[in-house]
Order: sequence, then structure tokens, then C-alpha cells
Amino acid sequence: MKKQFIHQIQFQTPASISTVYNFAKKVERRSEWISIINKVELVDSPIKIGSKFKEFTNKGTIILEFTALEPNNKVAYKTIESKGLFADINWEIKEKNEGSFVQILFSFKAKGFLKIVLPLIFNKIKKGINEDIKVLESLLLKN
Repeated sequence: MKKQFIHQIQFQTPASISTVYNFAKKVERRSEWISIINKVELVDSPIKIGSKFKEFTNKGTIILEFTALEPNNKVAYKTIESKGLFADINWEIKEKNEGSFVQILFSFKAKGFLKIVLPLIFNKIKKGINEDIKVLESLLLKN
């Protein structure tokens, strides 16, 4: 079993659970809030479990696949093709105080050379995620 590196983010937003769910599902917008992503393209449409999408990053192209879509509750996807870093990303959304409580769990695994490097760079990855989440929160307020 490959070692996993986990980072969890939680925040509350005045955005409705349907707004958060629809935003999480609209992966084409990931380039608006994730700093390393330049562009996202859907491979399969309409979106359903098993649908794939490509992310073009400053480190290369990654292919991900939807693993869960529970309306107004959960969106999940995982990396299926990458040069070395694989991620499972799980959004859980709950209604709270006329808004939403959002929990995003990032679970990373590496192969090849990145198995050696990931423990050394994981804190930098977490810092980048934390910065990207601030952008996400502001985008949710505009929707």
C-alpha cells in the first residue's frame, strides 16, 4: 500500500448548498481558484460517475475521474493518469446557518521519484491548497 498524505480543509460560507455543489461539480472552473491549473477540459459529458476530465498544469497534464456525485451533498474525483502525483479529492457539503459548511479532503499518493520527494514538499502543497481555498471562498460568494 502506498503511503497517503492527507490534508483537510473546512470552512463555512453563506453560499447555499446547491451553489457549492454545482461549483464543485463544474470542474472547468478549477483553473479559476487552483493556482497550478492553467486549463480544464471535460473528456466526457454530461458529468456522471466515471466521467473524466483533463487538467493542464504547470507540471503537465493530469486526467481525473468522478467517483461520487450526490446532489447537494458530495462531489469526489480522483487522479487516474499523472506523471507521479495522484490525488483523491472529496467535497462534503452540509447546510448550516442559512449557508453551507464545506469540508474538502485531499489525499495524495505518489509513484516513482515523487515517492521520495512528496514527504519533503507536502507542507508546501498544503500551503498552496490553503491559499487556493481563500480564492474558492471568494468565488463562492460571487455565485
